[in-house]
Order: sequence, then C-alpha cells, then structure tokens
Amino acid sequence: MIARGAMWNPSIFAPELAPQPVVFARYAALCEQCDNPFGNSKYTLMQMCEGFGKTDAFRLLQRSEDY
Repeated sequence: MIARGAMWNPSIFAPELAPQPVVFARYAALCEQCDNPFGNSKYTLMQMCEGFGKTDAFRLLQRSEDY
C-alpha cells in the first residue's frame, strides 16, 4: 500500500514530507545531472503527477521537450 504513495512522492521515506513541486524539481535536477534520457524522466514525472489528477504542472510537463 505504501508503494503508490512512494511513487507519487518519494519523500514519504524522509523524516518530513516534502511538497510535490520540491520533489519534482529535485528529481528533474538529479535526472539531468545523471544524463538520464529526457523521455524516461518525463514519463516518471508524469506518473508521479498522476495521483494528483490533470493539474497545471501535468499539462506543462506534457508539452515539455527538454529539461
């Protein structure tokens, strides 16, 4: 049951739950730093957004083409 929560916000394992935009920004920065292919990072970020519905962040992410 904790897997879905961890997928949507991995900071669930931290002592304090971070807000979703902070988690997204950190994840994107780490992906860019590690030269992760943008398509893979985008897919994962969209999966993380899915639990929150079609938000503005989700729609912006859909249109993005690079980091």
